Amino acid sequence: MKELILLDSYLSIKSFLNNLQQKQFTKLLQHLDEGIPELIDYIQETYEDISEDFLEFMTALHEKIKVNSTEEFTSQLKEQSNSDFFMNHFVSVYRTSMQPYFDGEYLRNIENNKFELVINTIIRDIFVERKYKKPESLIQILGNEDGEEIRKSYRIISLFLRNFFEQNSSYEDFRDFLRDEFNFEGDKPNIFVNIIKDNNRDGQLERYFLFQNLQEVKRALSELAVSIQDDESNDPGDEDQVEVQS
Repeated sequence: MKELILLDSYLSIKSFLNNLQQKQFTKLLQHLDEGIPELIDYIQETYEDISEDFLEFMTALHEKIKVNSTEEFTSQLKEQSNSDFFMNHFVSVYRTSMQPYFDGEYLRNIENNKFELVINTIIRDIFVERKYKKPESLIQILGNEDGEEIRKSYRIISLFLRNFFEQNSSYEDFRDFLRDEFNFEGDKPNIFVNIIKDNNRDGQLERYFLFQNLQEVKRALSELAVSIQDDESNDPGDEDQVEVQS
């Protein structure tokens, strides 16, 4: 793969960034701070001509971050221009957004039998049978030496299953997702799918995550209601009009 600094898409983006007015550049940074998906949506809506270059560059950057190989690129960004400042921030935000990939390193590297044990134990004991509320309770069962890795595994398994049920994904799409996005190789995608099937025979697993999603919606609505009440209590309203009679 060509170095990021030499990609035609990067050169186009660099020119685009350095030609933005300060107000436009600030707006772009605001969307970047909201997250990568929000940034891409904004670019596609507002700067359609450069959107393909952004997507191409992101694909290349994604692969570089996976193998922790962005130092050569970022070392050439001196923040002497809009493009350098933006790209430094962009790489940092993108790397943070890929934390689930790095959390999956343990699951990528362990043998299939340990992989199956970890996945099945977390899903069965926490999500289905609800013996435990936190992954720390499973550390002794799964191996004391892997405590932090069990916590990371719990996080990404939760993420995988939440997305799987919320998006109503097919098992085949889920297998492809594990292979393509998280580099789960060999039989691991099939093992994961079979564990989901075994633990969701009566819909228990799906109900757990749909309930979690419902609770998140309720919390969001409650926070919104409190915010509205606070705004109303702080609003002085219209001053009473007093009619003066002569």
